Amino acid sequence: MNLKYILNTVDNFNINDETEEDDITDFFDKIGDKYAKLEKLKYEEKKLIIKSLFNFLKRQSSELEEIWSFIHLLESIDKPTYEIYDKELIKFNKETPTIISVFLLNRLINSLEGGAWQNGVNLLKEISKNRVISGLVSQEAKSFFDYQIEKK
Repeated sequence: MNLKYILNTVDNFNINDETEEDDITDFFDKIGDKYAKLEKLKYEEKKLIIKSLFNFLKRQSSELEEIWSFIHLLESIDKPTYEIYDKELIKFNKETPTIISVFLLNRLINSLEGGAWQNGVNLLKEISKNRVISGLVSQEAKSFFDYQIEKK
């Protein structure tokens, strides 16, 4: 199993109205298993996989609910520094926020402090006020914004 195969497989996977939630979970579980068998990835390889997974998310409905196998795979690639993941997640949420990406942003914010925390919360606020995106995505961002402000 190689990186090119994994990237190609993810790039060609799309969800439609007939796709069952179990099929999506099975797909990302299998990708995760294949990823686990790869040799230690270099920085650029991690970046390719992370971008491929965010591109998958971009191709789907912004209202797609949490897919835990997808979330765990995406979050596991750039351990322990999350340098690539964090940057791509922030960029994605600035450009095309979705329910999943806002959920991931909230998870990231939970680990931040100080100015980084404030920047993340400000991004949630921006998403919650964005009238161009789905109302459900805006509502999710508002809910997480309220949560972050209350817990501080």
